[in-house]
Amino acid sequence: MAQGNIAKLPKLGEIKLPVHLMTYDDKENPEKHFHSNFAFWWAADGSSDVSDDDGNQLGMIGGKMGGHVEMSRYYPHNGKNYESGKYKQWASVIIDVRDIWDQIEALLESEDVKVQIEGLEEVQEKYQAMMKKEREKEEKEQKKLDEIKRMQKEAEEAEEAEKKAKLAEIAEALQNKPDLEPEIILKPGDEGYEGSKWDLAERFGTVHGTYMIKNTEIYEDGNWDLTEGLDARDHEFYDYMNQPGIKANRDSKGKIPLNIGCGTLFCDTRHGNKKMMYTDSKNPGGYYAEVTLNITSYVGISPGAIHYYGTLNFHTPDVHPEGQPNTSTSCFDLPIYGSGKIQLTRILEAWEFQKYKRQKTYDGWRVGDSYSGFYEEEDLIKRAKQVFEDLFGDGWILKIDEY
Repeated sequence: MAQGNIAKLPKLGEIKLPVHLMTYDDKENPEKHFHSNFAFWWAADGSSDVSDDDGNQLGMIGGKMGGHVEMSRYYPHNGKNYESGKYKQWASVIIDVRDIWDQIEALLESEDVKVQIEGLEEVQEKYQAMMKKEREKEEKEQKKLDEIKRMQKEAEEAEEAEKKAKLAEIAEALQNKPDLEPEIILKPGDEGYEGSKWDLAERFGTVHGTYMIKNTEIYEDGNWDLTEGLDARDHEFYDYMNQPGIKANRDSKGKIPLNIGCGTLFCDTRHGNKKMMYTDSKNPGGYYAEVTLNITSYVGISPGAIHYYGTLNFHTPDVHPEGQPNTSTSCFDLPIYGSGKIQLTRILEAWEFQKYKRQKTYDGWRVGDSYSGFYEEEDLIKRAKQVFEDLFGDGWILKIDEY
């Protein structure tokens, strides 16, 4: 076997183990042949090849189901890579792990046990140097991630500032702009009546909306903030709810009302004849009032999967083309009418980073970050009930899909 640091580890004592011959075969001496009728199969961790200092494979050793360890020896060896059938002798033995256990227990119970330590100081120095190098590498990578996050945040803040400046400019322009009187105002039944835009002209004295969001003219917003998207992580909903002055899309208790986004009227200007759209004045009952917990996981399906994930899905108001109450359409300019989905998260703790360091499960994350993976389905359901209680107002019903 290639030389390593295992020879420098502290020694507890000397033990002798009984081994049970499983297979022995000498091709040059047919009389030297033995094969047991016991059957074992490899444990989940499998086996490891054993090689000398020159890389020549000597045999293999590994765990067997049933509480045994098997060692197989090839002799003599031909070449660096063992090929089945190209050996003169073969020996395979089984060691009962209980025998190892019993002898170690006997050593520990003996009064004259002495621990022999060789080269511990050298091993410790090398270990500390290795750990220091790893820490320096992790700190360097973390600094890069922090710098990327800082740059992203600055870019988002700059974009938000630019957006607010444009909205302020539009608001000022609308305030200073006199209403445009329509050339002709026709009523239903009049010759040349074309529909909704003339109705609007009669109601508002103009066919121009009160303000614009991208390519959509807003005539009636129901006092809702139509720019808020309802698809985010749970802590973002908490942040929105707790912001001073943010009340447009929340009830008196700061929760999402059942009729959020209802009672609006607007016009999609990308269509040649100005496509009018609206939402109902209140969200009807039935499935519209349901907040559904959807649970997903690859535990038991994909190797190494350890997490359960959950989202709270809810229905936002349907947008109807004017005159077509039974038809729904999309409105990409107004985020409030996108999908209603809250991704559930929990706070990462320090022990998780140590336990799953080798799997690199939490690379790029920090202690205290909000993470979407839960270890137990019960914890995920408990979190869903808490978020539902905190964020949703009267009339909503929580439904938990069976996983």
